[in-house]
Amino acid sequence: MKRGLIAFSALQMACLRICIAGVCFIPFFIYHIRKEKITSVWKYILVGLTGTAIPAFMFAIAQTQISSSTAGIMNTLTPIFTILVGIVFYKMMVNKYQILGVIFGFGGAIALILLGKDDDGTSGNMWYAGFIVIASVLYGINLNFVKTHFQKENSVRLSSFSFVLVTIPCLFYVFSSDIPKIIITPEGMTAFYYVALLSIISTMIALIIFYKLVQDTNPVFASSVSYLVPIVALLWGIVDNEFIGMGHYVSLALIMLGIYMIRKG
Repeated sequence: MKRGLIAFSALQMACLRICIAGVCFIPFFIYHIRKEKITSVWKYILVGLTGTAIPAFMFAIAQTQISSSTAGIMNTLTPIFTILVGIVFYKMMVNKYQILGVIFGFGGAIALILLGKDDDGTSGNMWYAGFIVIASVLYGINLNFVKTHFQKENSVRLSSFSFVLVTIPCLFYVFSSDIPKIIITPEGMTAFYYVALLSIISTMIALIIFYKLVQDTNPVFASSVSYLVPIVALLWGIVDNEFIGMGHYVSLALIMLGIYMIRKG
């Protein structure tokens, strides 16, 4: 996302990310819709909006002001919202270890806001981390909804149906904007390459695997994989010369403790 924002605006990059993944999903969409028609279209649209479409915009906007490392660590709020949504709307049963785990993970995110630094060693505009919070709430809704309504659904079918349906309005925006003109520039082509990688690997393939994980385990366990994201984000941040301060390491330590507690539960 950081490299894509070099040439594209947050709105452009999010739409482009959705469209590339959506186009790649079309063959799977055609294959599965020939076997069985879509029913309850609104459910697939809700999965697409909460699981990918709206969060894609939230993350893109956030990373115009905060670093990749910060965004990765803030994403660890997903488990706590998964539990809250599950308890309030789905009567989810959780144990004390899972609750302690998400509290420690949440503490790591708070530590980041209080102690963390951005790329240049300054505090940055941490208000933009609020967009990551919104995305995390949506992920919590998505995980519980998928587990409840699509437990036996083929994960490829679920991913392709939900994604193609939310791709349609984004396609209109992409071709009516100046995105095609940006892509043909050297800087735009490089940025497009990174967005394509993000779309195919971190969106399309990851989504299929992730929905399968939700179906085979439970929403809390599946959401805890977001605690592994900061490790990858921090490593890429170091490679990309981002500033990694003490706040990041404090946050990461709390996050690792949260993982241990959730796994123990």
